[in-house]
Amino acid sequence: MLKKIICSLSILTLGAMLSVPAMADTITLTLLNPTQTGVAGGTVSFDATVSAASANGDKVYLNGDTISFTGPGTTDDSGFLSFPFFLNPGASYTGTLFTVTLAGNAAPSAGYAGVFALQGGAGPEDANTVSSPGFTIVVKGATTSPVPEPSSLVLLGTGLAGVVTTLKSRRRS
Repeated sequence: MLKKIICSLSILTLGAMLSVPAMADTITLTLLNPTQTGVAGGTVSFDATVSAASANGDKVYLNGDTISFTGPGTTDDSGFLSFPFFLNPGASYTGTLFTVTLAGNAAPSAGYAGVFALQGGAGPEDANTVSSPGFTIVVKGATTSPVPEPSSLVLLGTGLAGVVTTLKSRRRS
């Protein structure tokens, strides 16, 4: 009976050890300036450093990305293509990660938020989210006074000339 209990406990212990998920190697993705200022119609670039922990057991693959942005405009992640396909333990890389082109009609705001999610993992096919830093773009308003259109100035000038002509003709009479 004691042998059966020991054997059962051994099997349970072995099963528990085999079912423990393997610890994934880690990376850190840091946006160098996560809050930036832009203007309507302008483009804002985000630089980042990606680092693999020295304690990692093997390389970590950088297999893809997604960007979600709440503001008016378009995102371009082609900068990610210049990042390495993988990082060995202790390695890092810094470069332009993505850009955001604000719409021409983007209203001044306290900040439009977004998230850049980096996918990868231990293998070249893994698509786990390994890091997802947030970013903010503050849209500034126009800094110059509006200039009247030429047609408005012509209309004003024509109206003033008409008033002056009317006043002169009344004085003559």
